[in-house]
Amino acid sequence: MSKPEIWLESTHTLSTRGRGRTGVGHYTEELIAHLAAVDPEQAYTVVGNVFMTAEPHLPPVKSAGKLRFRLSRLFPGKVWNQLFKRGLMVPLNILIPGRPDVVVFFNFVRYPLTPGVKSIVTVHDLTFRHFPERVQERNRRYLDRFVPRALEQSDHIIAVSEYTKQDIHRTYGTALERISVVPPGVDLHKFRPGLETDRVRAKLKLPKAYFLFVSTIEPRKNVPGLLAAYRALPEAVRWEYGLVLAG
Repeated sequence: MSKPEIWLESTHTLSTRGRGRTGVGHYTEELIAHLAAVDPEQAYTVVGNVFMTAEPHLPPVKSAGKLRFRLSRLFPGKVWNQLFKRGLMVPLNILIPGRPDVVVFFNFVRYPLTPGVKSIVTVHDLTFRHFPERVQERNRRYLDRFVPRALEQSDHIIAVSEYTKQDIHRTYGTALERISVVPPGVDLHKFRPGLETDRVRAKLKLPKAYFLFVSTIEPRKNVPGLLAAYRALPEAVRWEYGLVLAG
């Protein structure tokens, strides 16, 4: 039996590099780079719209798998987004000609596809639904509108945790059998015990023991709540453990 044609949609990752890369961007890049190691005979095509103002940031290929890139520069970013929001965007596999069997979307939302093409969408959390005051208004409106549509139109959904799976089911009524839990992995080349710990601690003048918060610094991460919780700890605990924010 021949292998299916699998497309990995990653406009979000391809158009964002360096310090602009969010958690979803890192997740997508690492997943793309490691997928080929699972099945070296499976071909994967990374597709997306690379906005005219940005050079594509191609994930490093960490295996000898069959990985290729097919990128479109037909529309500036604002035009792409406005066409999609107004329901005027042509199917992705017409914009980027090809005949995929399945397209995987890593960032909450599913773009239009021609009939017969299956799709999988990844939902990381429902913060925008339960804590709207912690999400930028523009992003909240976008996700409120398009996540329910993506859940309905996709053939399968990936949740990054069992909690998110149950939350999708409770909030939108999506059948549990349509949702699989696939937790994000850890890049052991970057994160391992004792990785330059002493040098980094000395350079940044970090305390010997500390709580570490790693995230983008934005309202939905509730950094003020974290600071308030830290202040509420007994003085002896705060004296022994510092609080370090990185993001």
